[in-house]
Amino acid sequence: MNSTLRTRRAILDLQFDQPAGLLVLAGETGFAWRSPTRTLVTAGVAARIPAPPGPRRLERLAKVAGTLLADADGDIGAARGGQGGAGGAGVRSGRGGVGVPGGGGGARFADGQSGADGAGNAGGGVWAGVAPIVVGALPFDDRALGELVVPALVLEQAPGGPVVATSIAAGVDPPDPADLARRLVAATADFGRPVPGPPASSVHTTARTRPGEAGWPPRIEVTPCWERPGWRAAVEAILGEIAAGRLDKAVLSRQVLLEADRPFGRASLLGRLAARGSGAYLYASGGFVGASPELLVARSGATARSRPLAGT
Repeated sequence: MNSTLRTRRAILDLQFDQPAGLLVLAGETGFAWRSPTRTLVTAGVAARIPAPPGPRRLERLAKVAGTLLADADGDIGAARGGQGGAGGAGVRSGRGGVGVPGGGGGARFADGQSGADGAGNAGGGVWAGVAPIVVGALPFDDRALGELVVPALVLEQAPGGPVVATSIAAGVDPPDPADLARRLVAATADFGRPVPGPPASSVHTTARTRPGEAGWPPRIEVTPCWERPGWRAAVEAILGEIAAGRLDKAVLSRQVLLEADRPFGRASLLGRLAARGSGAYLYASGGFVGASPELLVARSGATARSRPLAGT
């Protein structure tokens, strides 16, 4: 990609009715990330960065992304957006670093909160690293093709702060970010809203059924792939290997098969993970969705930090 990235920012007054908060706006296709200090979602694509197979491809990708972000133009204006119009004129990688992690609807613009903010200062450090950014998820197997993207819209919210919307375009002036955010709110309005469950007589007795929300299957059957006797035998075998000096540590994983009568909605899954407080880090990139209590690595400049837990 040879075109220079251009950005435009606006401060938005958004309110959320669900624990997922800003994450609900990721919908079924956007990138989402939440950590103890940062929450962001993205929509659309301003630029694509192919990740060809081969060794050390993360290093090669980092160089390409770094050059692309370093050449980006600053935002062409900042405004505060509210209902009825905007006033006035981002793997998750920003200019300063990169982070790797080991619902429902209800977003709305607040009433009567419009007006220019020429200073472009949202307070609470929310401006830091909002855009442009590169996001995505790559396969562990470096023989597989992958791709990272520069999103066309980045929405970021610091704890207790407003939402900063950044629109990004390659080689042209980007559109009004408040207008893009308003469209995204409208497009995701139904995610997570309650819908009637199926009649009790129409479901199998071994399935878990409940009134659900849009995008969530009303019928889910849960089958453990490893029963207690097999688990106990595995633990005893590991203890024997440790006692014999052939093993220092092992981590057993529990596999469960879930079968539903329709696909799981990604936005609903994110909302449920957020509501249950499942891990300090939530993420979604395409069909790769999950939660983790640990941070594998985060780099900012020359400083790298990690939050590993036992078993990593």
